[in-house]
Amino acid sequence: MESARSGARDPASPARAGSLRVSLPGLLAVVWLAFALLSVIRLPLAPLWLPTLVASSWAHLWLLLSLGILLLARRVRRRRARRAGEPESPGRRRSRIDLLLGLAILTFAIPVARQARAWPQWSESVAFIGDRETATRRFPTLRDETHAFAEREGGELLLDLIAPAPTDAPLPVVIVIHGGAWERGSRTEFRASRRELAQLGFAVLSIDYRLAPAHRFPAPMEDIDAAIDFVARRGGALGLDPGRIALLGRSAGGHLALTAAYRRPDAVRGVIAYYAPTDLPWSWETSVDRTYLDGRALTEALMGSPPSQDPERWRAASPIHLAEGDSPPTLLLQGTRDRLVSPRHSTRLRRRLEELGVPCWELRIPGGTHGFDVARSGLVAAIEERALRRFLAATLH
Repeated sequence: MESARSGARDPASPARAGSLRVSLPGLLAVVWLAFALLSVIRLPLAPLWLPTLVASSWAHLWLLLSLGILLLARRVRRRRARRAGEPESPGRRRSRIDLLLGLAILTFAIPVARQARAWPQWSESVAFIGDRETATRRFPTLRDETHAFAEREGGELLLDLIAPAPTDAPLPVVIVIHGGAWERGSRTEFRASRRELAQLGFAVLSIDYRLAPAHRFPAPMEDIDAAIDFVARRGGALGLDPGRIALLGRSAGGHLALTAAYRRPDAVRGVIAYYAPTDLPWSWETSVDRTYLDGRALTEALMGSPPSQDPERWRAASPIHLAEGDSPPTLLLQGTRDRLVSPRHSTRLRRRLEELGVPCWELRIPGGTHGFDVARSGLVAAIEERALRRFLAATLH
C-alpha cells in the first residue's frame, strides 16, 4: 500500500513541476499584452501614467521587440523538434503564448498606424512654420557650464549652459524651463534633447526656479525674468545674443514659459510649450476628475488661494489672458491622450492667438500622452525635431 500510494504520487509531481515551468512564459505573455493595451486604452489611474507613457511613446520599438520574440520562439521550437527527430508541435499552451504575443503586436501597431496616417497632416502643418529650417550643419563639440544667475533667500539659482564651442558670432538662446507641477522637477531633465538643440547651433540654458508651495506665484516669474536679464547682462562674455531669446517649457514649465513670454514680448522672440496648462481659472473649474490628477490642489499650491478669492491674480498667471497682439510667435505641442493636461488648453490658446493675429502653430500628437517627447526615436520624434527646427529658424535667425 505504501509503495502504491507513493507510485500514485510520483508521476503527478513532474507534471505539476512542468506545469509551473510552462506557466511562467504564459504569465509573462499576459503581462506583456496588458502593457501593450496601455498604449491604446485610457485608464483613470494616476499610477499608470508612467507605464502608459512608456508603452505609447516607444510603441514602435515594442512592436518590433514583440515580433522578434515571437519569431525567435518559433525558430527555437522548430530547431528542437528537428534535433529530436519529431514533427513540430507547439502544443495548446505554447499556442496560447503565440496568440498573446500576436495580440500584443497588433495592439502596439495601432498607435504606430495612427502616427503614420497622421504624417502627411503633420508635414503639411510643419511646412507652414516659417519658410526654412535651421542650418543642417551640426556642431559636434559642445561646452557644458553651470552659472549662478540670481541670489535668493534659499541660496543661488543655477543654470546649465550647453552651447557649441567655439563659435564666430553670438549664439541665439533657448531658455528651458522644467516641468513638475510647479512643485518639483530639475533643470537637469531632458539633457539629451538639450544637447540636440545645442548641436543645431543654439545656446541652451536650463534654469532653476523656486517651487511651490513654499514659493507662490509670481516667484517663478521673477526667476525667469532674472534668467532673461542674466543673458542681457552676461551674454556678451558668454557668446550669447540677448536679442535672440526663445523660451521652451514642458507641462508646468510650458505654462511658465508662455506666461513669461507674454509678459515680456520685448525680450522674447518666440515660445515653445509642450502639453502646458494655459488658463488656470478654467482649469480649476473643469478639473472634476481627480482620480488621475488633482489639478485644483496643484494650482492652489502655486497660487495660494482658489480663484474666487483673487480672480485677477489667477488671470495674470494665465497665458490665454495675457496674450496681446504683440505677443511672440508660439509653438504648442500636445498629445491627444493627455490625461494630466487637457488638449483643449492648447487649442483654446491657439484660437485666442489667431484672433489677435499672433503667429501660432498647434501640433497635436495622435495617441500622445503627457510627456510623449521622452522618446527620441520614431515618427513623433522626427516630426517634433522638424517643427522645432523650422520654428526656431523663423523666430531666432
